[in-house]
Amino acid sequence: MPKPLLAAFALFLLLFGAVFGFMVGGNKSEAQWKQTQASVSGHTASFEGPTWTAKVATSVPWFGKDGTFHSGGWPECLTDHTTSGFVYVAPHGIDVDGHTVRPVYAVDCRH
Repeated sequence: MPKPLLAAFALFLLLFGAVFGFMVGGNKSEAQWKQTQASVSGHTASFEGPTWTAKVATSVPWFGKDGTFHSGGWPECLTDHTTSGFVYVAPHGIDVDGHTVRPVYAVDCRH
């Protein structure tokens, strides 16, 4: 392989590695599991973080106590007596009239 072509290929690999590394390292803002205070009434639940609120109504993906994944329905661990819960929430919320609201992607009843 000619040296200029080899140098160009090496530069390409170096740049590709740098961009890939930046994307992997900078992707710390993914959704994450959070343990929060919960308030449940019927099939509506609110989860309170330190600076945000997440709400679930009627149906949400969830993990049962035995680890079984359910793509929808109401989580067995969310009852009127629930005071805390594990939720998989978006990393950043949206502002709704001065309140930060985060989508809930799933509820974890394994804890």
